[in-house]
Amino acid sequence: MRVFLLFSILISTIFLYPSIPSTENYIFGIGDSVEVYVVDRKGVNSFTYTTTTLEDGSFVLMVPSTTKSGIFDLKTQTYYTNWKVVNYKNLTRKEFEDSIYRTYRREFLVDTVILNVKYYGSHTYVNISTTLDSTRFVNFEWGKNFLYYISHVQTSYLTTLDSNLTIYTIRNGKNNLEKVSPFDTVYPGDRIYLKPQTVSVVGQVASGGLFPYNPDFTINDYISLAQGPTIDGDLRNVKHLDKNGKKKNGKVEPYDIIIVGKSIATNLKDMTYFVSVIMNSIMIYVYISNILK
Repeated sequence: MRVFLLFSILISTIFLYPSIPSTENYIFGIGDSVEVYVVDRKGVNSFTYTTTTLEDGSFVLMVPSTTKSGIFDLKTQTYYTNWKVVNYKNLTRKEFEDSIYRTYRREFLVDTVILNVKYYGSHTYVNISTTLDSTRFVNFEWGKNFLYYISHVQTSYLTTLDSNLTIYTIRNGKNNLEKVSPFDTVYPGDRIYLKPQTVSVVGQVASGGLFPYNPDFTINDYISLAQGPTIDGDLRNVKHLDKNGKKKNGKVEPYDIIIVGKSIATNLKDMTYFVSVIMNSIMIYVYISNILK
């Protein structure tokens, strides 16, 4: 009976919530909705309930009520009452399961506890705002700073964690971005937006786009990052603009724009093609006019 019950619980966990990761290393955060299965050694007094992790780092364990009072669960048709409070701060799923198991075991003949995260609460999201990189999901951990979370992000546009990186966050439900220090503490519900300083390389280059700013790089260095000029490009025809689109000379600075233009031969070829199109159009017009006379 006990083996069959445990098997049923595991199967229902897999098929009812296939989209929720259940790795043992998952770290709980505020607002996680957690389903708790408690199975006693006899397999006859097992019960299950769902509750949410709280902002103070606590999680309330429940037990079936002996009277018709407390929280009524429609799924199990059972009343539950609050029993004990346990801590979940920085605990993985496996550690949390073990903690709950030990707590229940002290007063019940508990054989096992199984946790299932039904949905995520206020975790931290990291977004690289100046690139097309997708949003990264990072588990919330207590007492960590922005630098800690940023170190988990792997992207070609974020190569160094230094003064070239500007960090913003949206917190406390506000709609505006707030600039923060890498060493400020991240709070539950914060959303982090990173803005690395970049240089744009466009025009006749093999792979144009945004590239991380490097104070030691020259114009040619950035063109090399864009895999050099195309067959139609000419390094003698390069424009250097500031972030406002004004022409400039000298050192490349953050948010500058480098435009590689076409070679003289390519421009002549384009001009020749344009002239030939016009001449052909004129000839066709004259031919049709003569026919219609």
